[in-house]
Amino acid sequence: MEYNIVVVGASGQVGGQVVAELEARSFPVKQLLAFASKDSIAQSVEFQGEEIAVQTLESSAFAGADIVFFCTPALVTEEYMPAASQAGAFCIDLSRASLGESAIPCIVPELSSSALLKSLNTVANPPSAAIQAALVLAPLQVEFGIQRIALTVLQSASSLGKKGVAALRKQTGALLNGRPLESDTLVADAPSQLALNLTPVNAGGCRGG
Repeated sequence: MEYNIVVVGASGQVGGQVVAELEARSFPVKQLLAFASKDSIAQSVEFQGEEIAVQTLESSAFAGADIVFFCTPALVTEEYMPAASQAGAFCIDLSRASLGESAIPCIVPELSSSALLKSLNTVANPPSAAIQAALVLAPLQVEFGIQRIALTVLQSASSLGKKGVAALRKQTGALLNGRPLESDTLVADAPSQLALNLTPVNAGGCRGG
């Protein structure tokens, strides 16, 4: 069976990696459609030797879709994911918009049964650090039982996507050359400067699946 795949945010760092993984894993794709914001529609993504045009995202984008990946800012996912779900697509939220939503479980595929996955129509992707920790902690929980976990994660600027990587590059160049940071080098989603800095952030959680 082949699937009609929609990647929302295909021109971004996460979306581009999703497209690359679909090809690398020889996922049975019948048709791949790529969508993004108006600022990115001039771009394209390569899939199986073909250039796929990145289209402007609209609610009608999900007609006939089997699987939709949301690799967008949370506000975009919150706006369009209901339309994708209503269109009958299986939605995968990679934007963290669904973290903390009790109705949408966070799924670590290696630890979730296929029966559980088949019973769902929308899943969220936990933060990468949570996935890595879960794979290590799951067998320990089974063997010994875990009462409490204290976990410190050092997260890279790339977790903010292409804008995070670009901001880190610009900020580093400015600071190493003794220049002050300009406003256009700061990232709205980051609490402060990224370059030569370590900033504490209290991350949220999600319900496991």
